[in-house]
Amino acid sequence: MNISLAWNPDFLPPVLGISVALLGFIIYWFIADSGWLRSYLEKKYGERGLDIIRPLTQKYLGVIWMGIVPTIVMLSVLPYTWHEYAVQAGDLGFTAAWSIGLSAALVLMNWFAARRPETLAYYPQVRAKIWTKKLLFHNSLAWILYLLAYEFLFRGLLLFSCLYVLDPWVAISINIALYSATHLPKGFTESLVTIPFGIGMCLLTIYSGGIWIAWIAHVAVALSNDYVALRFNPEMKVVKG
Repeated sequence: MNISLAWNPDFLPPVLGISVALLGFIIYWFIADSGWLRSYLEKKYGERGLDIIRPLTQKYLGVIWMGIVPTIVMLSVLPYTWHEYAVQAGDLGFTAAWSIGLSAALVLMNWFAARRPETLAYYPQVRAKIWTKKLLFHNSLAWILYLLAYEFLFRGLLLFSCLYVLDPWVAISINIALYSATHLPKGFTESLVTIPFGIGMCLLTIYSGGIWIAWIAHVAVALSNDYVALRFNPEMKVVKG
């Protein structure tokens, strides 16, 4: 078998997209889950630092390392624009119909699934016993921005940098492999579930022309998971103020 190792510049987009996605997630995870961040927040803020500030800080670190930094690199090196990474309106009717229908189905599913003891042990990630309107706002905002960065990295930068060069199913396979791997810290079951979910999100992004269905659906999953778990956690409650 004769294999050529000569570099083909046409493969720069997928190579850079894969590298940026991997490095962005690795750096994010190394910092967000580091012992020094945990120790610093615990020392400065006590129990509040671990229960509230740490999970919120982790999400904003995700915005930086999976959103801002990869975006700067990709837009600086490659000739593609925001539009070509699926940051566009796309098919608005298709996007609206799927966003509403899929989000409703996912919220309904979480209404039952998020009550399980294993879910209550992990969600909401903010482990405050008393939830104020201010905390609900900050938790929701952190999830929304984090998932915008996350979806743009996977369903925008990574997916389309591969699609412009590779066969669509090869591009989707690469996307799912990396997407599923990022969920391994949350357990095998969640990583397995991300495979069909990720395939669906890739296809909907391609057909709609925008990342919005994936982002809205992911936000619906995250927030309903958090707030259904909050509703049924006997150790947590929402108060006015």
